[in-house]
Amino acid sequence: MMKSNIKYFVLLILIAIIVVLIVFKIKKKDKVTIDNPSIYFESLYDTKGKHLFRAVDLMMTKKNVLSNEKATLFEEPDNNLFYAYSFPVDSTPFGEYLDLKYFFNENNQLDIIMCNVYLNDSIQEDKMIKNLNQYYSYLYGRKEVDEFKYDVWNAHTTYQKEDVDFTVAIRKMQEEYGINIEYNIN
Repeated sequence: MMKSNIKYFVLLILIAIIVVLIVFKIKKKDKVTIDNPSIYFESLYDTKGKHLFRAVDLMMTKKNVLSNEKATLFEEPDNNLFYAYSFPVDSTPFGEYLDLKYFFNENNQLDIIMCNVYLNDSIQEDKMIKNLNQYYSYLYGRKEVDEFKYDVWNAHTTYQKEDVDFTVAIRKMQEEYGINIEYNIN
C-alpha cells in the first residue's frame, strides 16, 4: 500500500511538472496568434514581438520614430509627431484610416502614443475590439475598466535594456465607428 502511494505521488509530481513546462512554453511563443484578425489589426501590430506598436517602442527618440514610422507625417511640432495612415483598399466604397500622435518627454523619449482608428461600420469595429482584447490580454493579462470606459492593461516592456512600466487603453469611439488606443508610460 505504501509503495502504491509513493508511485501515485511521483506520478502527480511528474504531471505537475509537465503542465508547468507546457504553460511556460505557450507563454514564450515567438508569435502571438490572433483568431480571425482584421486587416486593420494586422496593419497596426507586430505579433512577432519586435516592437510595441507598428515599428515603434516607448522610450524611442523622436529621430528613431521618424525613421521607423512609415505612415504619412503631417505635422511635426517640437515634442510631437502627427501621422495619418490609410488602410489598404477593401471592398467598401469608403476608406478606413487612422491618425497617430506620438508625444515626447523633456528627454526626447516617446512616452505617449495615441491612435484613432476610423472604421466604416460596427462589424469592423467589433472585430477590431475583439482582436485588441485578445492581443493585450495574451500579452499583459487581466484588464480593468477605468472611469472613462477604457479597457486598460497594466504592462511592462524593456527598451534598450531599460525597464518601462506603462498602460495601454482601448475603447470604441463615442460619435463614430472606430477605436481609440493609448499607450502611456507610468
